[in-house]
Amino acid sequence: NYLGFEEDMFEEFEIEEDDKEITAYVKLKRLPNQTCIHCKSKNIIIKEYKVKTINHKHFTGKQCFIKYKKRRYLCRDCKKTFYEHNPFSFANESVSVETVLYVLDELKSTQAFKSVALKAGISQKKVVQIFVKYVDIPREPMPKILGIDEFHYKSTGDEKYACILINNTIENPTIVDIIKDRKIDTLSYYFQYIDRNERENVNFFVSDMYDGYKNVHDTWFPNSIHIIDTFHFIRLFTDALNRIRIKVMNDYSKDSIEYYVLKNYNYVLLISKKKFKKDKYFYKKFGKHMNYYDLLNVVINVDERVRQAYFIKNSFCSDYWKYSYEGSFNYINHIVSILKDSPFKEYHSVADSLVRWKQEICNSFLLIGGKRITNARTEGFNNLVKVIKRCGYGYSNFKRFRNRILYIEKSKNKLKIF
Repeated sequence: NYLGFEEDMFEEFEIEEDDKEITAYVKLKRLPNQTCIHCKSKNIIIKEYKVKTINHKHFTGKQCFIKYKKRRYLCRDCKKTFYEHNPFSFANESVSVETVLYVLDELKSTQAFKSVALKAGISQKKVVQIFVKYVDIPREPMPKILGIDEFHYKSTGDEKYACILINNTIENPTIVDIIKDRKIDTLSYYFQYIDRNERENVNFFVSDMYDGYKNVHDTWFPNSIHIIDTFHFIRLFTDALNRIRIKVMNDYSKDSIEYYVLKNYNYVLLISKKKFKKDKYFYKKFGKHMNYYDLLNVVINVDERVRQAYFIKNSFCSDYWKYSYEGSFNYINHIVSILKDSPFKEYHSVADSLVRWKQEICNSFLLIGGKRITNARTEGFNNLVKVIKRCGYGYSNFKRFRNRILYIEKSKNKLKIF
C-alpha cells in the first residue's frame, strides 16, 4: 500500500523514483460482473485504454504522480461508452482524493492558500479551486441571543466594513454568518429572506450604536430586546476623555514636560485600573521607579482639566457594574446630569448619546443566567478574521473570504464531498 491503496487491487503496478519525484504506473484489475452504467447490460467490451495523470500528495518530501491506465468500455446494447470506477480521484479532478482531503484539512488552519499549495505540491490556483468546489458553509439558524458587529474588510470601495453575526449564547458562541457590508439596504435585503418564525426566535439583539443596526432591530427583530454592547458605550467616555487630553496637550509647548507626559503616558487614563501593572519600572524621564498608579498620578496632575475629565470618566466606568436593571435608569439620569454640568463639550455629546440610547443601554444591565449580555466574544472572532486576512494578504473575493472564515471557525464542516 505504498500509495495508500491495497496491492491486490492492481493488475499492473510499477514505481519509478528519482531525486525529485515518484511516479506510479498503475492499472486496476478488471471487476467481475461489470455492467453498463447507463442500461445495466452485461454485454460490454473494452473499447480502449487512456492514461490519466493524477497529482498525488507529497511522499517523503517528493512530488508524486499516478499514471493511471483506465479502461473505457463500450456497451453493445445501448452503444454508449463509460469509464471504469476511478478510486484515485474525484470526477473531473487532476489531483488525487487524498490530495483533496489533505488540502481541505490544511485549510482548516489560518495558513494562506500559497502555503498549503507548497505543502501539497500543487499550484496555488488549484488549492483555491479545491476550496471553492468543495467548501460552501451555510449560515446557522437565528439564535436566541444574536450579536451583530462589523470588521474592516477592504481599504477601498463601498464595502470597507463587513458585518458579522454571532450566536451569543453564553455556553456556545459561534459565527452565524458574515454579510458583505453593513449598509442598511444590504442588511434589509439579507434579513428579508429569513423566515419570520426564525427571526422571532431571537430574544436579544446585541449591537453597537450604529443607526443601521437599530433600523435592522426595529424592522426585522421588533419583538426582541435591543441591547447596546457595554464596550461601545464605555468607549464613548474613553474617546471623549482622549479628545480632551489632546486639546489640553496642544495648549502646551511641544518641548514642555506637560506635553511630553500627556503624549507618551496617555494610556493610563484610558485603560481600566483592573489592568494596571503593580510592578515598578524605571522611568528615565522622572529619574525613579514607578508603577501604573504612580504614573497615573503624574498624568492627572499635569492639568486640572485632565484631572476633572478623568474622574468623570472613571466614576462611570467603575460604578457601572454595581447597578441592577431596575436601578440603571436613575443611574443613567444621574450620569447625564454630571456630564451636562461639566465644562467639557466632549462630555455633552456623550450625554446626548446616553439620552438617545437610554433604553438600549439600560437593557445591558439585564442578567441572563446571572451574567450580562455583551458582544465581548465577538472580539475573539474579529481577531480570527484579522489573522486570516493577514496570512492571505487580503481577499478580493468576498464569498471565498466568508467561506474561509466559517470553514476555519466551525468544528463540523458541511462539505459537498461527504
